[in-house]
Amino acid sequence: MRKIKFRGQRKKDGRWIYGAYIPNDCTYWTEPSIADMNHRFEIRPETLGEYTGFNDLEGTEIYEGDILQLDDTGDIEGFLIVNFGDNEGTMWGRENYGFFITFTNAKLNKINRQDFMYWFRKGVRVVGNVHDNHELSEQKSSIFEPCPFCGKTSSIEVVADSTDNQHAVCSFHKGGCGASTGYQRSYNEAVRVWNRRAK
Repeated sequence: MRKIKFRGQRKKDGRWIYGAYIPNDCTYWTEPSIADMNHRFEIRPETLGEYTGFNDLEGTEIYEGDILQLDDTGDIEGFLIVNFGDNEGTMWGRENYGFFITFTNAKLNKINRQDFMYWFRKGVRVVGNVHDNHELSEQKSSIFEPCPFCGKTSSIEVVADSTDNQHAVCSFHKGGCGASTGYQRSYNEAVRVWNRRAK
């Protein structure tokens, strides 16, 4: 059974709070809240998001409002945003009430499946959320800065070795020049090192 929990930004200071959701129509509270075992915190209603019950490739919990990057982007430009509700039917003609994704590259919403599990099974990583990372939710291109040597972004990928160390590389296989960060301890660190080097 899926674990039901929520998150929201605390109204007082913007800190993320995780726990049970208390709607604003409860007898005792007039504002939407998140509660753990000992405390209740008023939240900014627009930041409320439900846990999908799944974690990304790094073990990070995936919530409604999260921005995801595919492990292998293929022909997909941009990022995926996790939503919850009725997406008014997919391209396959079936209504999909529950978790679904939309693309930051809007033209892809008309030609690709939007059911969450289809994309989750392809391998995803949380790279931000729509509340803290507006710049990502509006991007239509790569999470990587352009290669400082050849200027490409579509050829950059993160590759793991047999010990799970990872490095960002401007891949020859994708038409790149072979520039690399050297091995890092995690995917996110490889991305950070690449972008720092590229600037």
